[in-house]
Amino acid sequence: MVHGITFQLPNEHGKHWHELLVRLNTAQYVLAIQPGETYKVVAGELEPLLGNVSELTGQQLLALTNQTTYPIFFSAQSYMRQQDVCIQPTYEAFWQSAAQWVLLIIDVTDVTLYAKDAALLQAIQQHYGGVWLEEDARYTLEL
Repeated sequence: MVHGITFQLPNEHGKHWHELLVRLNTAQYVLAIQPGETYKVVAGELEPLLGNVSELTGQQLLALTNQTTYPIFFSAQSYMRQQDVCIQPTYEAFWQSAAQWVLLIIDVTDVTLYAKDAALLQAIQQHYGGVWLEEDARYTLEL
């Protein structure tokens, strides 16, 4: 059974992150996030984007990323509204939780998405390509 996908985003400033979040239907969720190292580009310079935020609505994150950005390290776990939101520290905990998907961006380009919705994974794979993950040896989902 496929549990996730790994693929790459371009290593450049742009709206690639925002476009991915739109494809994940992020607006309908509340997100537990680890902002890691995320930037917006202002007058050609990188400025911090998320700071120490640990929870955002999907609409808030979409609004923040609807500009030229550069996410170096970022992690988000999506929850339906009205659910308790928290970072699930492990792959196994994610599968047992109410979280719907986990998005990890490492070193700008390397993206891993775990999702409980097979149709969502299929749509992402059709757009971005990538490698299916049937099992993952990743122990932690934290940055």
